[in-house]
Amino acid sequence: MTSDSGFVQDVTICPAVDRLPGHEGDLTWPGVWTLAHRGARGVQALTVRVYRTEADALEAGAELDCLSTDSTEAGERVRECFATGRFEEAIALYERQRPAEHVLSVQPALLQGA
Repeated sequence: MTSDSGFVQDVTICPAVDRLPGHEGDLTWPGVWTLAHRGARGVQALTVRVYRTEADALEAGAELDCLSTDSTEAGERVRECFATGRFEEAIALYERQRPAEHVLSVQPALLQGA
């Protein structure tokens, strides 16, 4: 991956509102957005996918959520959230009802210098 691939970007790891007194602005670090997923259709492997933006990762996670909740009670609400672009809400619905061994998480992965 080259530095101009668009995947590596500055990721806010601490917004200005959470900073310690005397520090200004957001604390950012080079990173990528990831979607971690385990539990679909009996597969126990953890898959991690990399996305250019947080929004792309959230949309992909919500789409997986639609598939995972297809025949469940929460499925209709999840699909409604997805259809209206409320991806974080769709993932939160999944998180509340998922089996303990399942994972569906969007997070930044920070890159460390050599």
